[in-house]
Amino acid sequence: MADDDGLLSFERDANTMIVGPTSSGKTTLLKQILSAGQWTGGVPERLVIVGPIESLKSWIEPEWTKPSWAREVIRVEGEPAFASFLDQSDQIPENTVMVFDDVGGWLEQKDLRVKFEKLFRVVTHHRHCWTFLLLHELFSSGSVAMRRNAQNFILFDVLQDQNATNAFLGRLIGQSRIPLFMAMFQDALQLIPGHGWIRLDLRRGAEYNRVVSTKGFSWATGAELYLVGTSAESAEGAVPSLDGRAATASSGTHPAGGVRASDLHLDAESGTIPGQHDQ
Repeated sequence: MADDDGLLSFERDANTMIVGPTSSGKTTLLKQILSAGQWTGGVPERLVIVGPIESLKSWIEPEWTKPSWAREVIRVEGEPAFASFLDQSDQIPENTVMVFDDVGGWLEQKDLRVKFEKLFRVVTHHRHCWTFLLLHELFSSGSVAMRRNAQNFILFDVLQDQNATNAFLGRLIGQSRIPLFMAMFQDALQLIPGHGWIRLDLRRGAEYNRVVSTKGFSWATGAELYLVGTSAESAEGAVPSLDGRAATASSGTHPAGGVRASDLHLDAESGTIPGQHDQ
């Protein structure tokens, strides 16, 4: 399917955290990403899937078919194998896609967490890989370093802790943009109850600081892309349109003081935000 807005695009040398409650759809979504994703910065050649034996059962045919680009699929099952894999992580071949499914419990152990943090912080970039980490909780004590070294976040319904959420989003997109982000996040959750999600991409586009994708992406109907942040020429608090011109809301404010996500549908042809005007 077409990926005109880049929602399926994942850049090499980057870490992606997919976080959500049990049965929210994290693994299902990742399988679809692996199958239909656009890979930039290089061509993936092999897939490594790491996790508990029970979790990896869903990564076996007929429940799952390996993506066409994967010349090799390696399964690392169980905690001892996970520890051994981390010890040899500096030997991971280039252009590998790494998936860590439900390893949060193992990361509570300091020795494993420290080794995994090195992989997340150093190996992904130096070995030119794509890394996906699936977790149940965003704000667990064992995931602090991962949150600080991830370039992509795909978040299901995991932002109930208001204080932790404000601190997390404030560092990434700035306090002034949190109401807008949360408005879009609620839109995504409501679109597909129990399975809605939002993507926050911190590396997309040289002229933008931050990118947010939302609307509970449907693989059948496509998605809408939202840009949050400012270009170098934009005024503080403005929402840049796709062509790089800043835009501000002329109508529709969120109760918390931000703009309703429903008022910010990007025009596919012009790349502007209907109902808004240029600075």
